[in-house]
Order: sequence, then C-alpha cells, then structure tokens
Amino acid sequence: MSITAQLNELIEKGLLLPFMPRSRKPAKRCLFMTKDAATKYQDMNSAVNSLVGKGYVDAAFAKWVLGDRIHNDGTKTKRGRFLKKLSEPPPEIWEIRVTDPVPQCRILGRFAAPDVLIVTGFYTRPYLGKKGSAAWVSAINECVDGWRKLFSEAAPFSALSIHGYVTENCDDISL
Repeated sequence: MSITAQLNELIEKGLLLPFMPRSRKPAKRCLFMTKDAATKYQDMNSAVNSLVGKGYVDAAFAKWVLGDRIHNDGTKTKRGRFLKKLSEPPPEIWEIRVTDPVPQCRILGRFAAPDVLIVTGFYTRPYLGKKGSAAWVSAINECVDGWRKLFSEAAPFSALSIHGYVTENCDDISL
C-alpha cells in the first residue's frame, strides 16, 4: 500500500487530522496530527495553547504547509532554526521550534515521506527542560509510540540531508 493510500485510510478512520491553513495559497507540503496530538491542539486549555498561544502554532503550521522558506539547524547557530532533527536514539524524530513567544513551544513528529510531516505531540519548552531530561525522554517515547500506533513497524522516512526531507525553500546555512 502506498503512503498516500495509508494516510488517506488513517484520515478516514479519524486517526490523523490534516492541517489546512486559512489561506488562498495552495498547500505545498503536508502536515498531519495524530489523534492524541489533534486533541491537545484543539484543547484551548492545553498547556501549549494557554501558555504559548494557538495562533503561534497555527502560524508555524501554515509556514510549513504553504511551503514558506524554513531554516534547518545545519550549523551550531541558534538563530533561524525552524526545523531540527533530534539526536538519536531513536532515529528520525524532528521538532518544529516555535520560538517567537515566551514560553516557547516544541512540536515533535516524524516524516512519512518528503514534505509530509506527522505531528505526534506539543510541549512547552520549559516543561521539557534540558535535553536528555525525563520530560524530553518521555516526549520522544510518545513520538515513537504515536508513530507505531499508526504505521506499526514501518520505519519513518529517512534521507541523507535536510533537502531529502524538505524539497524546496529550505536553508541549512548559518544566518
């Protein structure tokens, strides 16, 4: 079964929710949320919506879906990052970094195919604490579990560089 057919089946079953920005621009990338992530996204009392603001998350999602220029963490600089691949293990976990408001937000997910991101969770940055903390480990495990619930033992998409994941409007240079 193709990934498109799998995604359509999961949408029909209510296990994936596609994000559709309010824009006249056509979508160039896809973003889907797991059922658990969609519940948190839609809950106006969730920590991310209450502390960060749903509008900031919507703006980040729209930036992704509409194909706007994004910046990867191809260097050690902290400026300009939007999308970052987390260090392994486990492999192939990515974060969208919502850095404009304080507190910040991290959105975890995995790629199903080039330009197709499956979001599994939303977290405030203060909650996660330092990399390697119990909260980070828990968030990463939730990402892996969310993926497995949908795709069983199928591995997430993998590529050699950011340009394999994001096919256009992607910078991986220092700002």
